[in-house]
Amino acid sequence: MVVRPELPARPARIQEVTVRVAEYGWQLPGATPFEKARIDGLRKKRHRYLVQALEQAGFRIADGGPTEGVVLDVAVEAFEPRAVNELITNVVTVSDGGAEVDRFQFSIPQQWTCPVGSGLCLDYGNRAFADHVVGRLMASSAVWHHVDLAYGGPIPNLDDPEPVAAVRQMELPPEPAPALVRPVVLVFDVEDRSGRFEGPALDQLSDYLVARLGSTNRFRIVPRAQLQARLRDEKQETYKACYDEACQIEIGKALAAEKTLSTKLLRIGEQCATSVTLSDLRSETTDDSATVRTACGDDAVLDGIDRLVEALVAELSPPVAESAQ
Repeated sequence: MVVRPELPARPARIQEVTVRVAEYGWQLPGATPFEKARIDGLRKKRHRYLVQALEQAGFRIADGGPTEGVVLDVAVEAFEPRAVNELITNVVTVSDGGAEVDRFQFSIPQQWTCPVGSGLCLDYGNRAFADHVVGRLMASSAVWHHVDLAYGGPIPNLDDPEPVAAVRQMELPPEPAPALVRPVVLVFDVEDRSGRFEGPALDQLSDYLVARLGSTNRFRIVPRAQLQARLRDEKQETYKACYDEACQIEIGKALAAEKTLSTKLLRIGEQCATSVTLSDLRSETTDDSATVRTACGDDAVLDGIDRLVEALVAELSPPVAESAQ
């Protein structure tokens, strides 16, 4: 049964925030023409439902004209597995002027897409999907801290005691929780030495790695568009021209990254092995690395990436808070 979540309390400055909703992305490896037609219809419907839900919650929606106040860009990317009755992972990125403000993900059943002839279920599932995105956005402490900073601080609580009483009580408001330090990471494309993936399928595998890494909230990811532009400037036609360590260090420093992540996919017999290496650009040394062995099917390789990201994050030091300025 599809359950629509309850929305949290409306934030105080919600009507001062304008939202631009990017085209809804949906990735299904090896999609057939029929599946592509189904996905195209779902993408358009979910985009429309999301815009309506944001507007009903109190956000202003960008209409192409002049905007005032804070303008947030919201992008949703869905990753649908090939297996039936599995979960579809939705990764939501919130940014302001190209700088990431928050990133989160949630999973929904494939049944929410509903088979042909289940229009009622599809309609309800789309509304539930939109409620999940809006609810997480309204509950995001990172988003509203960002909005408050843009306006010079939070809105005063009218229920607070009078100034004289506050002085008499000698109580100071609690300090806001310090922001966590998240290193800037440049993620290079997956180097497929197994020959298992190529073209769009390899691009999707790399996109999934970036999304899973970003969803941990332990890193800030350099957009792939910046990497592609830099490679063009360096007259490198593809990512394959920058698989060696020297090239990655040079490109990483040029893009003001602090770390780089390189990934290799190998095949030995009937088994595949995927490895990641996280390197520090300042010291030009390896911070951490991890390897997993899986079968070579699409779903198995994706599961391997999930396990790699979890292992990588588990080996990291506990998150460090930024020092007070």
